[in-house]
Amino acid sequence: QPGSDCSDEQSEDRPECVLGGPGSPSVRPCHGREHTTRRTAAKIPPVGRGFGGTFQYRAWRVVSATLERIPPRAGYAVAAAAGNIGYYCWPRGRRAMHENFAHVLRGTPRKTRHAVARRSMVNYCKYLADFVRFPGLSPEAMVGAVTGGREFEALDAILERGQGAVIACMHFGNWDLGAGATAARGYPLTVVVETFADPRLDALIAGARERAGMNLVRM
Repeated sequence: QPGSDCSDEQSEDRPECVLGGPGSPSVRPCHGREHTTRRTAAKIPPVGRGFGGTFQYRAWRVVSATLERIPPRAGYAVAAAAGNIGYYCWPRGRRAMHENFAHVLRGTPRKTRHAVARRSMVNYCKYLADFVRFPGLSPEAMVGAVTGGREFEALDAILERGQGAVIACMHFGNWDLGAGATAARGYPLTVVVETFADPRLDALIAGARERAGMNLVRM
């Protein structure tokens, strides 16, 4: 990994870790019944540029340029405001969140579920602010930003058996930063990732992940 203290010898001595995000397998309704579909880890080329992909790329550039010019605390404040606005101005998404939290927080008052849904939207926007900053972080900054000494000790104990490990993360928090910090500590890491619609944005994000030391398997 460029700019990292990790040596090749460290990487060769350690079994590999595989980080898999949510979505595989997924369950969806089909003609009134549920059936399970499994996403493969096959390498699928990015979807061609369309309006959605181009919008994502341009939005990324605008947000990235903005966050580079303001302190992180101010960036979080902007993200929180965007999350609150999105919650109240996105009826379809708000209904979906309410339905999801009705299952997760079954038995709790409706007002509580809606408050949690709004905070979830705010926190997700804060994650997006971190995600936009991710390509500009050095390996040292990633390691310094991630705690979890006991967790890395547990991972070491598993890898000492001479086998690899599969890490399944929740769709919660900054998993890119966690993966980058893990790779920067010298763990050989293979990560299952989705492909962005715009090839320019996909190359930007994939490049940042690879520079952090991750080996990518595209869905």
